[in-house]
Amino acid sequence: MVVDISLGLDSFAACLAAGLLPAERRVGFRLPALFGCCDAGATLLGDAIPHRVLLLPDSATYLGCAVLLGLAARRSRSVLYALPVLLGLDDFLAPVEADPLGTALLHGATSFVMALAGFGVSVMLRRACNRLRPALGKTG
Repeated sequence: MVVDISLGLDSFAACLAAGLLPAERRVGFRLPALFGCCDAGATLLGDAIPHRVLLLPDSATYLGCAVLLGLAARRSRSVLYALPVLLGLDDFLAPVEADPLGTALLHGATSFVMALAGFGVSVMLRRACNRLRPALGKTG
């Protein structure tokens, strides 16, 4: 279960960053759903194709790419939909010890929930910033 949560942290971070961008409400469900599907599919594909185990520097690279891609998305929201594919690489490279289908479903569900949580936190942060903005303007 710890592996599933750690593989979902990239979805959480990416959706936290994406949620801070102004976008349509539908993105808040579509993007997490795409994260879940991509991570589940990558887990199944990774089980079918021999590969090496993901190392920490690799995951940091993927997360850095996701942050850069999220920043680039400020100009075009459609770029956000590339994030799940990019960040599915960690699920592709992660070892599957037992039941591949069950593992894929668990990875997909965990990624979906973590991505939704990232959007939820970003909504709370945006609301808090909007409440603070008038108070900060009065201090000058």
